[in-house]
Amino acid sequence: MKELVLQSLLDDRYPHASFHDAYFSKIEFDYVERTAVFRARLWTDMEEGCADGTLTFSGVLFFAAEPPRNDRTAEWEWELWLTDDGPLPDPTVQLELKLPAKLPDDCFLHYLFFSYTSSFAVIAAREARFAWDA
Repeated sequence: MKELVLQSLLDDRYPHASFHDAYFSKIEFDYVERTAVFRARLWTDMEEGCADGTLTFSGVLFFAAEPPRNDRTAEWEWELWLTDDGPLPDPTVQLELKLPAKLPDDCFLHYLFFSYTSSFAVIAAREARFAWDA
């Protein structure tokens, strides 16, 4: 199985940009095209602040998200705050989701952890790309 490193999707437009502390405001799924499109706001640096872009997964085979693990839903800023991510399986990640038993070798299985909800989302896909807004 392939491994995804989100940071490797960023180009040199903003050399200090990072997915750590990114905010996702919208997720759209196209079941026919098998894509998932995440609208994102990433921290770039002290001068620029943040910049918007789109994280697109193609060849999506699986997506699941846990319900919030806390009772802070009234405090949400209505964006998902990404504070951790990585490949699965990972013995340090305690998921409440049932993962697919078998996936093709040409895809990755990746988790996203959102702090406001203290919950995970998991995606299996064949490709991922990121594009900054114009």
